Amino acid sequence: MLTAIDANTGGARQWRHRALWLFAASGIGAAAAAIGGHSPLIGALVGASVHALVASVFIWSCDEPAAGWRRLVVALISGWVVVSVLGSAWILTTAPAFAEGFVLLSLFLLAVLTAFAVVLGFLVSRSVAAAGPVLHPGRLAMIVVVSTAVLGGVGFYMVWAEGDKRSRLAGVPTRDEVFVAPAGEAAEPVAESASARVRKADIIDMLAAQSQPSIVQLGNLALLTGEEHWAERFREALLAEAEKRAFAGPAHSVKFGQYHAMLRALFYLELRRGQPALFSAAEQARIAEWLDAVLARSLTVEWVDLLYAIPFRNLPEGPYLNQEVGVGALSLLQHTVGDAELRERAGSYLRRKAVGWRGNFRNLDDALEYQDIWMSNAYALWRYTDALDPAEAPGAQLAVDWLTAQLLQAPVPLNYGLIGPFQPLDALTIAAFGLRDGEARWLLDQRLAKLRDSGGRLPSSLGWLWLWDDNVTPVRPQRRSIAIAGPTGYNFRPGAMAPDKLVLRGAGEPELFALFGQRNRGWHRYPATGTLIALFFGTEPLVTERIVDRYHHWLPAGRAKHRDKKIDRLSLNGPMVARSGIDAWIGGVTGVYSRWSQAAPAFAPLERFVLAGDLQVARMRMADWSGVDVVRTIAMRANRWLAVWDDLTGESGLARAVSWNLVGFEPGADAGRFLQDNGAAAGALVVADAHARLRSEPIVYASRPAWPAAAPDLRVMVESRSRLRTAVVFQAGEPLAVSGQVTDVAGVIRLGDAERLVFGGQGVWHVDGIASDAALLHTSATQQGARYRLFDATHLALAPEDRCIDRLAIRTADADRWTTEDAAAGTAFTGRLDFSPGSDADLTLRLCDGDGSG
Repeated sequence: MLTAIDANTGGARQWRHRALWLFAASGIGAAAAAIGGHSPLIGALVGASVHALVASVFIWSCDEPAAGWRRLVVALISGWVVVSVLGSAWILTTAPAFAEGFVLLSLFLLAVLTAFAVVLGFLVSRSVAAAGPVLHPGRLAMIVVVSTAVLGGVGFYMVWAEGDKRSRLAGVPTRDEVFVAPAGEAAEPVAESASARVRKADIIDMLAAQSQPSIVQLGNLALLTGEEHWAERFREALLAEAEKRAFAGPAHSVKFGQYHAMLRALFYLELRRGQPALFSAAEQARIAEWLDAVLARSLTVEWVDLLYAIPFRNLPEGPYLNQEVGVGALSLLQHTVGDAELRERAGSYLRRKAVGWRGNFRNLDDALEYQDIWMSNAYALWRYTDALDPAEAPGAQLAVDWLTAQLLQAPVPLNYGLIGPFQPLDALTIAAFGLRDGEARWLLDQRLAKLRDSGGRLPSSLGWLWLWDDNVTPVRPQRRSIAIAGPTGYNFRPGAMAPDKLVLRGAGEPELFALFGQRNRGWHRYPATGTLIALFFGTEPLVTERIVDRYHHWLPAGRAKHRDKKIDRLSLNGPMVARSGIDAWIGGVTGVYSRWSQAAPAFAPLERFVLAGDLQVARMRMADWSGVDVVRTIAMRANRWLAVWDDLTGESGLARAVSWNLVGFEPGADAGRFLQDNGAAAGALVVADAHARLRSEPIVYASRPAWPAAAPDLRVMVESRSRLRTAVVFQAGEPLAVSGQVTDVAGVIRLGDAERLVFGGQGVWHVDGIASDAALLHTSATQQGARYRLFDATHLALAPEDRCIDRLAIRTADADRWTTEDAAAGTAFTGRLDFSPGSDADLTLRLCDGDGSG
């Protein structure tokens, strides 16, 4: 508005007035920059430059008191072009990280405010009588059309930019390409058989205990028991839905109804096979006519399919692509409809576009719940289209193992990227009884036993309980730490493999469990790259994500849940970089999201993953996040503690921070110390650079927490405007006297009197008489002597002190195993050991014998 008034008022021709308006624009730019967390000087320069540019266009186009409408249009279009260029630049760099509704709303607000300022400035500079002939409705309509075209083009690109451009997956990968064990691991642990706690009779009792069983539960009861009255109740419920023409109407923005239609067709088909006389000929004709309409609707392209078609770069045909829901529906409906043409269309689609376990193993939406749904559809495809042919399901076992690798041993629900806790009961049922997987049977057994013993209810839409077979023996899995890779792209077009998740597990019971995210990719994704998704000690949560149960009613139903990209990076547990550019300005003006960037890097690949006895170490990197490089080093020792070291470097000038969302902790007496007393007897210590700001604050929920039982209630944040180095250590079980500090060269954590962690990584450091360039050093006192475990090092220097080498093992950078240096055992320690660059070493020193030898 200032620009428009400046350009259109006669007084603006005088340099004094021009200087005044320029000063005002500079002030607005400086204020906007300050809100966005940037330099006010840079903001002032940008504000003044944009003001001068647009004002010059206006002065050129309105050099007469009543300039022609063509010149006005030129000026308006120029203003739109400026907005579109800025919006496009923002979209190119950050918009795919945001929820689509927020992006479109932001662009719309920019466009409307710009147009309003231009028109109002024009009217202010002239009388209504003079302005009226220029701004008559026809010309205003032309302006709106041109503006809408520009905004529409930017919006189209925004949706197009969602597309994944990575190369396609050539085929189902090998197990070694998906699961990467830590280097130095001796052998995979052996699973043990166990007795079943839940049997078929228990499942029947749990289903029958429902006061009003769902139609899916009735179908399960009918198939599990073979009893006529359950089959009759299912028949009545199905005929009632056929009468209402359920799932045969327009889907609008939510096509998930195809999944529910699949379940109806599933039980109708199976009960007809087992009880041919259940439905009369007339009833079968009515149901076939209804299911014809359902299948026809599933094969109908609706407006929401056209929106999906842009980022998916796929010509829509009607079946719902997400989680391959349409594939599961067509796999069953093709067997239950009466129309031969519809059957052929369904079969053609399944032959051409269905993937399932034929060519994939991981649902490409980033949430455990989506994997559960996708596995249900993949199994339906395999069972009812591929006739359970093993050659058509090379991804089946990998799909099960990908899921179970991320589950806690304890029957604790877990989810990420979506609302609320979740137990993958359908997927585990399919794995246990459809694939005869004993470990999945044990995991399912534990979860159902807890549900039964606590008086809980089975979910209403579990579709595969009727597969239950008591002859499948539970096998207690011996889980290990693992790095997981997964495909990119989409379920119907899987892309190349990329980092996915890192799972760390302590040995013994209760289990110390940590799950880290390594990606920000997929259609339903969220910005969890390099973050700690969950930290549990047994059944007790220590760190979780702050997810709320919120519904945005102004958005279409399919996009209204507060999930995926709507989740703020501040609600997660990891490094953050401040928003910048127009993204920061819009954030400051609208208040949507926090001041921290949602545009986390796509992946956080592992640079190191090593096991040295009871100590496991991992390091991941996020390069060039708005000019900031992030290195996160993680160490876990047995079931005792987890430590995380974050090093954020880069001269971008942007603020950077690390955030932690703690469950049940309270600030201790010392700064950076936090204590929990909810059964885990846990403690946490946060240390950081002297110039960094460390603060904690209670988490306030404006909306209900998605998982109240594990909702974090205390946020701890370390923030800096320059290089940031910070460490946190979480301990559970036996409390230790933990202390720490970050010096100019390293971060030091002391756990009791006999254990120490040193985080380096920036050249040679000296700590407590030890000199090394190791990225991580762990020292501990053992019965054999002092143990030193170094990672990514070239040397270790100590005062000799008449010590001898008791044991020395080395792992070079490119080796998968430790090599024991037998010749070194018993020799005197000379004060320094040198290794090849990037090596890991495990050294124990003890006092020498009287003659100075070992």
